[in-house]
Amino acid sequence: MRARLSAKTPRTKPMLGVFGLCAGLVWICSACIPLRYTTSPGATGRIVDARTQAPLTGAEVLISRSTYPPSSPEAAFTNGRPPTVMSREAGQFTVPLERRIDLYFLPVDAFPRFGLLVVRHAGYETTCVPFWSKSVAELGDVKLNPSKKN
Repeated sequence: MRARLSAKTPRTKPMLGVFGLCAGLVWICSACIPLRYTTSPGATGRIVDARTQAPLTGAEVLISRSTYPPSSPEAAFTNGRPPTVMSREAGQFTVPLERRIDLYFLPVDAFPRFGLLVVRHAGYETTCVPFWSKSVAELGDVKLNPSKKN
């Protein structure tokens, strides 16, 4: 009889270990959920001449990964994330937000993200506009000053 009990004992210990491991993993991952969150906000608005308020078509517009204030507007433009969009007729532009999916324990989209809009157009100074948004911010008119090199 003792031989039978000792034969069963080694089998039950590994089963308890596997069960404990599975229960621990379920407990640890129970609050982890796949979550799509904003890594960089988007922006929409209109590019205009600061003096005449005339809309500017063909301006390059992007969101930079630089912090504010950047070392220079040109450095902020170089550190931009894709896509770079061009202002359309009437100076309108829309830069889409950047999102990704990951597993998280706590919601990471509870607070708005920082964005640095950079606008470059021939004959005008490159301009940086800082903003905060959870998705796509409406920035209204972004005014460009004529370049002093003219």
